[in-house]
Amino acid sequence: MANQMAGATHDIKAATQHAMQLLGAGETKLALEQAQEILRLHPNEINSQFIMAAAQRALGEADLALKNLQAIVARAPDYAIAQQELGFAYADAGAVDEAIAALKNAVGLEKRLAGSWKLLGELLQAEGEEQAAADAFSQSFLSAGNNPVLAEAVSLFQAGKLGQAEQICRNFLHDHPTDVNAIRLLAEIGIKLGVYDDAQNLLERCLELAPDF
Repeated sequence: MANQMAGATHDIKAATQHAMQLLGAGETKLALEQAQEILRLHPNEINSQFIMAAAQRALGEADLALKNLQAIVARAPDYAIAQQELGFAYADAGAVDEAIAALKNAVGLEKRLAGSWKLLGELLQAEGEEQAAADAFSQSFLSAGNNPVLAEAVSLFQAGKLGQAEQICRNFLHDHPTDVNAIRLLAEIGIKLGVYDDAQNLLERCLELAPDF
């Protein structure tokens, strides 16, 4: 009996992991179907509940996704990635205050959630909270951890050493002219320096290169 229970637990974990992989690969409908099948057999499997809700949001079932995500975080408030997804869902619904609160919860639980920091920065910026937005954008760059050179530039930016941060960004962009993280950081430096026209041009360049950035 113990071996059967251990085998069942292993099967659930493997099926859930596969559903998560499908979701990450953009196979949203397949991820949803697998999550629903797991939940048919194990209704309280919270990771599958999350996969189902995330897939629902991606497929445009906004109200259902929001309801399910609210239920998940009520049950497990320390589930960081669910808090992030809830923040995304609130933002989709135009509930800015709720989105900001959920995203702050997410990064409070897991500081490496670059997507949460990025959206939090955008929402705070739209609310006119420029300093908080700049801090969030800085954290998103650091959390992404894509390049140590940019990490150094972010550290200098956070320390108020804008000239040094700008020079590193420009040198980096000389060799990597389409790196949207570097362009976005240079735009944030421009905003800090009050060079708003240049910053706007840089942000528009980001959108050209990566419309979802």
